[in-house]
Amino acid sequence: MNFSRRSGRYRWTVVLDGGKSSHGWADTEPEAWWLVKESLNRPHRGTHCRKPRGLWTLPPE
Repeated sequence: MNFSRRSGRYRWTVVLDGGKSSHGWADTEPEAWWLVKESLNRPHRGTHCRKPRGLWTLPPE
């Protein structure tokens, strides 16, 4: 986490072992640490499975 004097905000970056990274800006240091903790506990995106194309189903009621 770095503090930018020019913008007056904290820049946070998290890089996990698998190469997944998250980053963002926060106004205060406690808010930046909260965002870091949230990004560490977030499930990986893109893990859902898609159905094969061309199978028509009715929408759920």
